[in-house]
Amino acid sequence: MTTSSGLGKSHIIESLGRRCCAAGYRVLYSKSAALIELLNKARATKSLPQQVRKLRAYDWLIIDEFGFEKLERSEISDALSLLYKVIDARLGRSTRWSRT
Repeated sequence: MTTSSGLGKSHIIESLGRRCCAAGYRVLYSKSAALIELLNKARATKSLPQQVRKLRAYDWLIIDEFGFEKLERSEISDALSLLYKVIDARLGRSTRWSRT
């Protein structure tokens, strides 16, 4: 299922991210292609584990344009594997829903 462009999905998720920041949460917003590129560079410099730990530290990780376009897959053949490392590291991570 694809969703039409121009409906405001990115604007909505960016606004939610800003609200979370205002509430004191640590938020990272990234497009999937940029995140894959960051992870691929970290792997090339042998700093992938450190980069994954940094990404795990955010309360909210917002990944936009999560469509895995042909370009992303053709340039970095294991793009899915790189994103899986981040998602797997965050799995089970507790988000602070309330502040004390």
